[in-house]
Amino acid sequence: MACLRPNPGLVYPNGTTSATRVPLASSSAVSHHKHHRRIPAAQAAQAMPLALDWRRPYSPGPLTEHEFNQYWEDGFVIKRGLLSKQHDIEPCLRAIEDIVEGVASKLASAGLIQEPCKQLDVFHRLPALEQQFPEASVLVHKHGTLPRAFADVWSHHQLLAIAVQLLGPAVAGHPTWNLRAATPRQAAAVVPWHQDNAYTGRDCWRTLQVTAWVPLMDVNTTTGCLQLLRGGHRAGATVRHTAAVGDTW
Repeated sequence: MACLRPNPGLVYPNGTTSATRVPLASSSAVSHHKHHRRIPAAQAAQAMPLALDWRRPYSPGPLTEHEFNQYWEDGFVIKRGLLSKQHDIEPCLRAIEDIVEGVASKLASAGLIQEPCKQLDVFHRLPALEQQFPEASVLVHKHGTLPRAFADVWSHHQLLAIAVQLLGPAVAGHPTWNLRAATPRQAAAVVPWHQDNAYTGRDCWRTLQVTAWVPLMDVNTTTGCLQLLRGGHRAGATVRHTAAVGDTW
């Protein structure tokens, strides 16, 4: 799955989330990464309107005309069957396994954990490590090196073809990427309601940016799906955000 929304042209491989669907969205869309508890919406202390009409005529591609229109009307669209579990998702999971192994080894060497939990799979090992060292998922998030498998998804020909449908033939990739592992009872993994473009400079607001949110496992409201406010982009406004709400960072 991919979820597409108007946002900074990123692919977000999320360590807690399978890729038969991809949500795509706009940077002015309002979204929330839910995991176990709800965080209040960002405070709209100041609205900063910027109403530009980026809508293009439909051209053939991975998005059907109905999906193409939904993207512009709702601010997002979910595209099923876009990526291959075997060829696209499983290499990402193996890369995450390597990152978690490195974190576990460092924690064990420092005497901060007693059991490295090597017998557990990629979805259960990190939560088990956090029972011994509560910030293990933060260390995974801060790893900072883009795995080859993530780069392959980021530049996937299907995602690029959708980008051309929405943006036109001149497409540039945003350098930002994130691996955010939303483990149980880890408040730091919760992403409050936000607009991605609020974290970019004002000059960026005049450029349409498309985000693909790519879950790496089947997700629902319990395990950590992405929530979007339908039509939240239509006002053309970027509101003032407050970073680090509650226990998040």
